[in-house]
Amino acid sequence: MCFRVRSQKDIQNIIIPFFERNPLLTQKKNDFQKFKLVSTIIEQKKHLTKEGIEKIEIIRRMFRTW
Repeated sequence: MCFRVRSQKDIQNIIIPFFERNPLLTQKKNDFQKFKLVSTIIEQKKHLTKEGIEKIEIIRRMFRTW
């Protein structure tokens, strides 16, 4: 099965709620948390600012396990 996401709206309304109802149990759980945070920044259009990009970079470094 393949599911293609073509909009931020689909991420917010389908993908994120699905994984909140069906939580991941491995390292992917941390990846999902980062994905969710970045998705919120993008939804609010804050990724278009220098501060938003810096915040995304901080999130990218969060939850590192090595």
